[in-house]
Amino acid sequence: RRCGETPSEDNVPMDRIYSAEQIQVPPALPGILKAFTKEVIRHNPKDILQFGAGYFGALKEGKLEDFLKTQEKTVPAEKKAAPEEKGATETKKAPEAKGVGLKRQSS
Repeated sequence: RRCGETPSEDNVPMDRIYSAEQIQVPPALPGILKAFTKEVIRHNPKDILQFGAGYFGALKEGKLEDFLKTQEKTVPAEKKAAPEEKGATETKKAPEAKGVGLKRQSS
């Protein structure tokens, strides 16, 4: 099935997953996906699929550092600038959740 396609009888795998017990995650997968995700966030490519193809191809060939260096050259200087250089000196705080958490015990 292609990314973004809706399932149909023609493209749904025959051995469906019905429960978490059926899923076996390879031990290396979480680390690989985390590293890839960080690079996508760092480089913010226009085409994530194309970036991913290049990233995983370079990873497979042992040339990931070279690939990432070429990507750094394509990131506009304004994206590399620190927030204060761009005039964005304020940092936004996440809204606080009210009434959530543990109550303190009095001693």
